[in-house]
Amino acid sequence: MKLPYSLASRVAVFVVFTLMSANALSAVDNIVINWPAKTSGSINPILVYELQILEEAKKSSADIKPAAYVTAIPAQSGVPTPVPAPVSFFYAENQTMLYDIYVSQSSTVSKSTTWKHCQLSLVNGQVVSGQTTCGGATKTDNSTSTVGVYSFGTNFVTTIAKPPKGYMNYLWNVAPSRSVTIKNSTGNKICFNMSSKFNKSQCTGTGDIRIDNGSQHVITVSEVGAMSHVGFITGSYDDSIWTYSGNMPKVGVYATALEWSIFPSKSVGSSEAGKTDHTIGMTNVDLSAVNGYNFAATLSVASDSICSTAMRDSAGNAQPAKYAVYSGVIAELPTSGIILKNQCPRDSLVSNLSDFKGCLSPCKLTIKNGRSTDFQNKVCCQGSTYGSSTACTAATIDWNGKSLKHDKLPYVKNLASPNTENVYRWQFDDYVGDFSCQPETSLVYTIYSANSSR
Repeated sequence: MKLPYSLASRVAVFVVFTLMSANALSAVDNIVINWPAKTSGSINPILVYELQILEEAKKSSADIKPAAYVTAIPAQSGVPTPVPAPVSFFYAENQTMLYDIYVSQSSTVSKSTTWKHCQLSLVNGQVVSGQTTCGGATKTDNSTSTVGVYSFGTNFVTTIAKPPKGYMNYLWNVAPSRSVTIKNSTGNKICFNMSSKFNKSQCTGTGDIRIDNGSQHVITVSEVGAMSHVGFITGSYDDSIWTYSGNMPKVGVYATALEWSIFPSKSVGSSEAGKTDHTIGMTNVDLSAVNGYNFAATLSVASDSICSTAMRDSAGNAQPAKYAVYSGVIAELPTSGIILKNQCPRDSLVSNLSDFKGCLSPCKLTIKNGRSTDFQNKVCCQGSTYGSSTACTAATIDWNGKSLKHDKLPYVKNLASPNTENVYRWQFDDYVGDFSCQPETSLVYTIYSANSSR
């Protein structure tokens, strides 16, 4: 299945306006706005009101609820440094959208806080200059057919104005409910573990979870998030014996890796249920064969989601962010009709093809074969010489008598499209399959046997 590719940036500040029809996402209805960030990467609080709703609310005496309250993601345990810039998502019902934007002139908000205001007007994805007062509002070149991208000038708000009535009662966001589901479609029982130190057992070791064929294991993500988590399928049971795979002495884990980072929905010390005083970071997720693979798998979003993928040019340099709307399966190892074990180069097989227990990546294979430290560093993209994306992308490797770059190594090449889609295959291959999705996204990994097509 061919999926849209998009780009990601880990340092820019975005607010994403998700403009939808009543029942479905559509082109030009999805808008990304790059907020000018401070040098430190943090921003002062921002209140965003949908003008149509604002005008209706003014007719009553009730407090007026903003469409969003945007603040910096807090630095806390488990959150990477530098802390990613906040991203917010909005829902609207038509293509003519007017937004009132208020930016606090201090990092904290009180009744005496000074605010500055501007208005953004969009019609069919285009900025209406006569109605837009946000300075420097433009549609950027990295817009796509499904998502429009916009930016403002550095000082885009200049008019002093206080937000609408009751804004002090809405300085929070609703924490989303999120989960990661592992589905078993292998035909046998499987053993799931989230530790890289899993051992051979009857799936009764520390952290082992048995999942029957046709069943699933649901991981509910709590308010503390789930940063830098990874799961492995460590074995299967065919009604007579457990067969283990994915870990090898001296080589380490080579199993198919299910990786996700889901940001906390609470600041440290926050206690009010269902609310968060900060903007939640994007969910990062991938389906990885960087170390090898032992089971086939797909990665899906549980419902329509706006996501981006990290993107690099041919020299390994990071590129600007682009977003796309994804639905259902977003990554496949392998694609339908392909038998995964048949994609493994013969010298990378862990066992005989008839008794397939996995395939070692080039990095793991060099470790198994005891190659020199310099050679291992080059293949594994590590160390001071090869540890950067630019250096490792440019490196050529003497592989079985041929001078090859990483993306031309047999293991990596065999996992290229159309054999797989959006799978992370080598250390700086993140532009293919490292997704950043809106915080509300729930994830589904479906596990299949590597011995047959699905």
